[in-house]
Amino acid sequence: MKKVLRNSLAAFLVLAFTVVLFTPQTSFAKASENFEFKIHEEGYAENSKGRKFKITFDKPAKNVHFGAVLDDAYRVKFPERVKFRLETKDGKTVFQYKTLIFSEIGDRDYTTKYTKNIDPGTYHVYIEQETYGKTSVEGNGFVYYDYVK
Repeated sequence: MKKVLRNSLAAFLVLAFTVVLFTPQTSFAKASENFEFKIHEEGYAENSKGRKFKITFDKPAKNVHFGAVLDDAYRVKFPERVKFRLETKDGKTVFQYKTLIFSEIGDRDYTTKYTKNIDPGTYHVYIEQETYGKTSVEGNGFVYYDYVK
């Protein structure tokens, strides 16, 4: 009986060790940039922690998308939509808006990915609240991306 238990335990440990070592480790993105946003009344966020902030890609990037958490909201009727987009520093190339939908404070969401590779360079990220008026939202998030090999 002891031999059967010992062999079963050994087989289990070998299996667990094999699974841990040989299962590919994946992450949500190979690189990311953190940001904060605060939008009051006019619909756009403000300054480097809001409406427009810079992100620089050192190499061509792919799978670029946004994720955010809604930290606070004032006079907002849920669900609330917050839109994000990239634009080249010179304003010549403007990417489509990507929308996050928040159902409550503390909610998090991720946008779909831009399907095209993005050239190296500095880009502005714009954040816009869909509801205008005497409302405000605050949160923090990430720009997720992988570098093209």
